[in-house]
Amino acid sequence: MLVLCIGLATLGIASYLSGDDHFLNGANLAISVTTLLILPILQATQNRDGAALQAKIDELIKSNENARDALIGLEKRSEEEIERVRAEDGNC
Repeated sequence: MLVLCIGLATLGIASYLSGDDHFLNGANLAISVTTLLILPILQATQNRDGAALQAKIDELIKSNENARDALIGLEKRSEEEIERVRAEDGNC
């Protein structure tokens, strides 16, 4: 992945310095297509990390007897419901 990014950066710099419009357009197209292909991979990784973090937090809530069980799965609720739960605590 790093090699691909370095290669595209080099291609972009070379196309800019060459001044050739066709080369510049080709480099821009290559960079844009690569960006669009890498974006779903990055989003899937971020979603997986977020889900793992939520599972860990839910487990901590379950193990703490003073914690409110209503907070488990809170990330799946609407913003209004989240604000209502936060207001019930009175500390936020």
